[in-house]
Amino acid sequence: MRILFLSTTYPTPTRPRQGAFNQVLVNSLRHSNEVQVVAPIPWTQWHEVRSPSALDELTHHPIYFYPPKILRSHYATLYWQSIRRTIQRASRSFKPDVVLGYFLHPDGSAANRAARYLGVPSVVMSGGTDLRILTKTASRKAKIQETLGQAERLIVVSRELAVRAESLGVHQSKIDVVYRGIDRNCFQPMQQACARRKCQITEDAVVVLWVGRLEEVKNPALLLAAAVRWKQQWNRRLQVKMIGDGSLRRQLIQRSQQLGLQDVLEILPSMNQRQLASYYNAANAIVLTSRSEGIPNVLLESIACNTPFVATDVGGVAEIAWPGIDYLVPSEDADSLAAAVIDCVQQPSTIEQPTTQPRTF
Repeated sequence: MRILFLSTTYPTPTRPRQGAFNQVLVNSLRHSNEVQVVAPIPWTQWHEVRSPSALDELTHHPIYFYPPKILRSHYATLYWQSIRRTIQRASRSFKPDVVLGYFLHPDGSAANRAARYLGVPSVVMSGGTDLRILTKTASRKAKIQETLGQAERLIVVSRELAVRAESLGVHQSKIDVVYRGIDRNCFQPMQQACARRKCQITEDAVVVLWVGRLEEVKNPALLLAAAVRWKQQWNRRLQVKMIGDGSLRRQLIQRSQQLGLQDVLEILPSMNQRQLASYYNAANAIVLTSRSEGIPNVLLESIACNTPFVATDVGGVAEIAWPGIDYLVPSEDADSLAAAVIDCVQQPSTIEQPTTQPRTF
């Protein structure tokens, strides 16, 4: 099959680490299909483009023009106008059988337009934010419903999102639930001592790992609130590692100093998957504090590395939690989060875990 994949949630020359899960998806599809990618670069990053060349010859990066934070109902039209010439040029040598768009609005809407232009079916995908958060705004909800109505099929990453889609009028026969895949050659169990040497972490440390965007929806401040109790429990043995970039970075550094956590907490920039895998294996527990999720890749990766997680019970997280290994806590509850992590570290699972193969679900 020939597939045209369309999304801004994909690595670009200006943001080479964003949307890595979609790159894994595309690489997997390329094993048995022809896949080209259109991953627009927002015009606000235009000044960062040092070279017009793409990351590979099958990936295109047109500039996406839009007015930031206003006139959002027009974003899909502006998106299509920004990519139309790229689609036209690509179609001269590549005639897709289907257009696949990730993120319902504006990407999915533009994917529907591209499919109509090319005369092929369109499939749209949701990872959660669009169905769970954007639909809280009436105008965005209307646009998402329009996108869902025009697409031939919808792919969601959890059963919880399928229910949400049905509530928006999508018939269940049109919905496919497909959990995201991860690179099992990268994310796999390894000796904790070896992983800690790679990450320069002492063997006696208690390591709590948080990975994600430093934004409100991920609620990283909840981690800091719980870390106060962890420091009381483990003192300087505690090492809290936060990996990610975002607008809250400076605020979190200031808050950690106010709480007296600066000697046990480190905020690291985003890193490649090989480096992440080492940190997953070095950790005693992975913590997720999000206010909203579909099926978080962070937790799928921790599962593959056989590292237990403690996560807020939001979205589809409960669908992948392993009884007797992983912990679910209420959203916004720092006390429950702190207690669950302490229990997770001090009362390791009695369930025998494989030493060479990750647990599955």
